[in-house]
Amino acid sequence: MIAVDTNILVYAHRKDSPLHISAAAAIQRLAEGTAPWAIPWPCLHEFLSVTTNLKIFKPSFLPLKPSNKSKSGWNLQVCVYSMNLQPTGQN
Repeated sequence: MIAVDTNILVYAHRKDSPLHISAAAAIQRLAEGTAPWAIPWPCLHEFLSVTTNLKIFKPSFLPLKPSNKSKSGWNLQVCVYSMNLQPTGQN
C-alpha cells in the first residue's frame, strides 16, 4: 500500500509550486496504476488545513463545486476504506 503524504497533495494541487508538475504526475500515475494506494486521513486533514489557510496561500483552496471534476481538473473518484494500523498476529 502506498500512502500519499500531505506535501505531495499540496504540490500537486498548487500550480504555483515549483514541484507541481512532478507531484501531479506522481498522483496521476497512482490513480491510473494498479498498485493499491491511499491518502491517510491525517494527511487529508492537513491538506485541507494548509490549502485553506490564507496566511499560507492567497488565494486559498476554493471549495469544489458539485461536479465530476475539480477546478484543478482532477477526476473525483472517491472510495473509502478503513485501514487497520495495528500489527496483526503480534502480542
